[in-house]
Amino acid sequence: MIRRLKGESEGTLTTAKRKNQPGVWAKFWMSFAGLGPLGRVAMGLASWGYPPYYGRVRLAGIRRGCYFVDIDAQLHHPGLTVGPRAFIDERVLIYADVDGGPVEVGESVRLYRDTVIQTGVGGSVYLGPGVRIQTGCFLSAYRGSLRIGRGTGLAPHCRIYTYNHQAYRGTPVVEQPLVSKGGVTIGEHVWIGAGVTIMDGVTIGDGAVIGAGSVVTRDVEADAIVAGVPAKFIKTRECRP
Repeated sequence: MIRRLKGESEGTLTTAKRKNQPGVWAKFWMSFAGLGPLGRVAMGLASWGYPPYYGRVRLAGIRRGCYFVDIDAQLHHPGLTVGPRAFIDERVLIYADVDGGPVEVGESVRLYRDTVIQTGVGGSVYLGPGVRIQTGCFLSAYRGSLRIGRGTGLAPHCRIYTYNHQAYRGTPVVEQPLVSKGGVTIGEHVWIGAGVTIMDGVTIGDGAVIGAGSVVTRDVEADAIVAGVPAKFIKTRECRP
């Protein structure tokens, strides 16, 4: 429902609503959208006249099966697939190291600026439908898979790793092999606060809430609220009265 301000006419409201809808220019260029060079240029042209950041999200849903990738996003991943209505913002980097596994970006996923997703040998990333990853997050999958379920949200500057270095004495850590405890699995509709770090081997259940600044080193049960360094159980989410 739109509340009309005093003195505001029906015509004014209609004009305001139209301004929030994609115009002919954007619709035309988005008809050529794609991950190839010409498709990327077309998406860049479609974004002219739209504000950055959240202002361009609506371009992802202009037509059936469409998605929007900002022309300044860096996609260096042959195993990348992008679902319909997904949005990849400017300065997002999706990168495959040697023998890096696939990255699957599901329907209506939102990847905001300065996020980095990388895969290396034995690693893969799956982002389920409606996942929202805010600015400055870093997702690194080597030796294990990272799976994030439907509707989960990551606040800015979160870190997720599916591996660790061995740390035997006498050899610099950087020269030691990567090992994994099985990767990271995050359930559906999880909320992860700003600056959270999630370490390899962790499973987070559906509906859990992770407090800002936490370091998660152990499994989190469904609907649990945890926080701290390392993250500890606080309480279970209560039902609405």
